Formats: sequence, structure tokens, C-alpha cells
Amino acid sequence: MMILLSHCYCVSGFFVIYVSLLLHPLASPTLHFCRHDQRDALLDFIDEFPFDESTTNTWVTSWNKSSDCCHWKGVTCDGKYGQVISLELNESFLNSSLKSSSSLFRLQYLRHLNLSSCNLQGEISSSLGNLSRLTSVDLSYNKLVGAIPVSLAKLTKLSYISLNSNNFTSTLPSDMSGFHNLEHFDVSKNSFVGSFPKSLFSISSLQYVSLGDNQFTGAVEFVNTFSSSSKLHFLGLSRNSSFENSSQETLIQILDLSYNSFQGPFPHWICKLKGLRYLDLSNNLFNGSIPPCLSNSIVSLTEMNLRNNSFGGALPDIFVDATKLRSLDVSHNQLEGKFPNSLINCKALQLLSVESNRIKDEFPYWLGSLPSLNVLILRSNEFYGPLYHRHVSNGFQSLRVIDVSHNDFTGTLPPHYFDSWHVMTTLTEGNDYMQVEEHSETEEEMFSWLAAGIAYGPGVLCGL
Repeated sequence: MMILLSHCYCVSGFFVIYVSLLLHPLASPTLHFCRHDQRDALLDFIDEFPFDESTTNTWVTSWNKSSDCCHWKGVTCDGKYGQVISLELNESFLNSSLKSSSSLFRLQYLRHLNLSSCNLQGEISSSLGNLSRLTSVDLSYNKLVGAIPVSLAKLTKLSYISLNSNNFTSTLPSDMSGFHNLEHFDVSKNSFVGSFPKSLFSISSLQYVSLGDNQFTGAVEFVNTFSSSSKLHFLGLSRNSSFENSSQETLIQILDLSYNSFQGPFPHWICKLKGLRYLDLSNNLFNGSIPPCLSNSIVSLTEMNLRNNSFGGALPDIFVDATKLRSLDVSHNQLEGKFPNSLINCKALQLLSVESNRIKDEFPYWLGSLPSLNVLILRSNEFYGPLYHRHVSNGFQSLRVIDVSHNDFTGTLPPHYFDSWHVMTTLTEGNDYMQVEEHSETEEEMFSWLAAGIAYGPGVLCGL
């Protein structure tokens, strides 16, 4: 009996050991290290660039055959098969060009490529199109020239393309509709020419498009597939050329059309933008009146800049629901009539500038109740009447800058006004509306005088 039990224990122990060995690989998957062909491609790639002791990047020292390339800085591998799927070498100062025979294009499993700020030169090789698994490409902030290779259109999985801040001088590919998954497209700050890419706006997955600071011309046409179902939330077309209306509703949140030659009336399709947070039409040739329908979009707006156009008529009374508006600049237009009383509802307003218009009204004392108003510019209009009423509260408790010069005001502000404007005597960091970036020479002088707290011109200018 003892022998039989011993035999049973022996068989049982053998069975447990066998099952344990059988199940162990299932519980702990085998670690796959970098494949040799991937390692060699990376080493050959880095040998293509002229590194020396004075320019050697710190990450280069980790790239050697004695270590697993999946652990090299800037390299990410697939955890299962050991294939290189991501290469992040931004700010690496490669100081050369990507040749068509580059070993980079042997990394066939690459999904993410970031070579931004690497001082890359020359043209983008058409061989980049051979990396068919790419989902994101960032070649921004380099010295690349020429054209975007047509072969790039074969990368139908691409969702992110950033080529901004280079020296491209060509047109964009005529047909971009093949980028079915494209979400982010940034080619700003180049010298691209030709018409705005109509096919680009047919991509329903787009969320972010920046074409600003180029030399595009012609019309911007939003095709039918660019509907209220669109995911686009940023559209930057600043510093280009002309414009065409769209009848489509979109969910754009940021619309920057500044510094172009857009002309004609205010684009009424903007009134259909639900959820618009930032609107900049400044420095164009728009004319006509500002439409009352803008009240539909102003509900969500935080900033609206219509500066330096030729808008005329009265500033419409559209601010009843503009409770999120922080900045309103309609300066340097031809607006006239009275100040819209609905501005009293803009409790978040920090900056209000109507400089250089023909607005004819009394001093808007009632703006003094706005709790966050930092900057009030009424300069160069046709405001009239006294600046001070004995029975009207001072208000303007957050005011830092006020310019009422070059109007028809009478009287002066009494000293106790300044005693109650305590915020003017303090400086705080990070106030965007105190950082005036672009002004004419006269305005720059005005702000230097303002900083010294000097009275200037007809009326009163006061500040820090």
C-alpha cells in the first residue's frame, strides 16, 4: 500500500510539473527584442548625418549594437514582434537632407515619425510614401523646400501631418481626398502658392487645419461633404488672399482669417457656426454692416477681433447672451451711431476697443459695472458730453487702461476717481490684454505715454 501511494504521489507530482511547464508560456509571454534588420536600418540611418564631437546629440551614444534598439532613446518598438513603430528625433540637429536611398525607409513598420526642428534641408523624398503604415508625420521647423511628394497620398492611414515653418514654395497636391483618416493638417508659415485645396475640405475626419502665412490665392470653397456633422474645430487661413462664402453649418471653434485681402460683406455663414470661441477677421477689406445674425454665434465667443476693416453702420445690439466674451476689438473701422447697451451683459469682458470709428454717444458710465474690464479704448470717435457726473458711481474697479482722447468730451475726471482705481497701481503677470502686440507708430507712442500716466490730447488718457 505504501509503495502504491508513493507511486501515485510520483505520478501526481510529474503531472503538476508538466502542466506548470505547459501553462507558463501562456502566463508570461516571451519578450521580443529589436529585430536585427530594424537595428541595422537605424544605425545606417544615423550614419547618413555628419555628427562630430561639437554637435553630437546625447541620444546618439545610446545607439549601439551592444544594446537592444527598442531601448534606444527616441525609438519605440512593437511589444510583441520587436518592430520599430515610432521614431521621435525632434530637435536632433541632423543638419542634412533625407535622400531617396535613406535607410529610414527600410523601417517598413513605422507608424509615427517626428523629425521636427532637426535642421533638415532639401526636398522631401518620394520614398517617404513607401512607409505605408504611417499615421503621423511631423517635419515642422526645418529648412525643407520644393513640393509635397505625390507619393505621400498613398499613406491613407495618415491622421496627422505637420509641415509648418519650412520653405516650401509649390502648390499642394491637387487631389487630397485620399487622406480618409486625416485629422490634423498644418502647412502654415511656408510659401505655398496656388488655390486653396478644395479636396482637403472634403475630408470629413478633419479637426485642425492651418494654412496661414502662405501665398494661397482664389476662393475657399467648403464642399457639400463639409457639413454640421463636420469635426473641424480649428481653421487658420491668416495672411493669405481671398475668400468665398459657405452655406454649410460647421462646428469650428477657432476661425482665424486675419491679414488677408478678403473683401465684401461680413461672411454670413459665420452666423451658423455653433460653438465658435475665437473669431479673427482683422486686417482685411471687409465692408458693409456687422450683421445682427452674429448673435447666434456670439453666445459661445470668448474673443472677437474685427479690427482694421471697413465695416460701417452701427455696432449691432447683439450682446445680450455674450456672457463669455472676454475681448472685443472693432477698432479702425467706420462704425457710427450709439454704443450698444447690451454690452452690459458681458460680465467676462476684459478688453473693449472701438478706437478710430465714428461712434457718437455719451460716455458709457454703465460699463463701470463690468467686474473684469481691464482695458477701455474709446479714442478717436465722436463721443461727447461730460466725463463726470456727480450722482454716477465711479465703477471700473478692475480698470488698468482707459483712453478717451480725441473725442468731444468736456470736463475732467476728478482725483477721487483715481483713488478708487486701485488696480492701476499694481502689476500682475500673465494678463494677455495688457500685451499690445501690433500697433501703428502713433499707438506705440500712445501706450508709452500711457505707461507714464500722462494726460494726452483732447480728453484724458490715464493708465499705469
